[in-house]
Amino acid sequence: WLAFSSSTQGKTLDLYVAAVRGGSRRVLVRSTDRVESDAAWSPDGTQVVFASGAGGSPRLHVVPFAGGTPTQLATGAGYASEPAWNPLERGRVAFTQAGEGTNSVAVLDLNQGTVTVAAQGTGAVAYSRASWCADGRHLVVQSQRRGSDDYWLSLAASVTGKVSRLTGSALPGCRQPDCWFPR
Repeated sequence: WLAFSSSTQGKTLDLYVAAVRGGSRRVLVRSTDRVESDAAWSPDGTQVVFASGAGGSPRLHVVPFAGGTPTQLATGAGYASEPAWNPLERGRVAFTQAGEGTNSVAVLDLNQGTVTVAAQGTGAVAYSRASWCADGRHLVVQSQRRGSDDYWLSLAASVTGKVSRLTGSALPGCRQPDCWFPR
């Protein structure tokens, strides 16, 4: 199955699912006044987490694959987007949060209702677009020097918040990471 955003009205994005091998798409979330984006599957395929612009700034919501009313997740952030569900621990979702003039990557523990910052943005560096590593403990994140086009990838420990630069001048401009691992 695919989960994706698409516009039939030109100004909003709705959330859809469709079988990979074709067939018609099915609406999961329809909106008339906002954007539904950044869909990510739960590890067991029963739910989709996504960002919704309902109420102004994007916030995270989850909806069952079978359909139904989306539930807003309590991230504690006024701006939350780009969710990534932990492949090993169904109860953990990484996301980009904006606040205090910069972006950070945080992890929401759905079971405990807590948020841990995995990559704390600063006045000099912003972090976003997390992708979980195979161990379910580390994230690869997009890093950007504030106010510039200087991008690189970093490794963030989801529990300790330790961030290490992965790419240097040999791979300039690295953006939008995604990790692949065999199962």
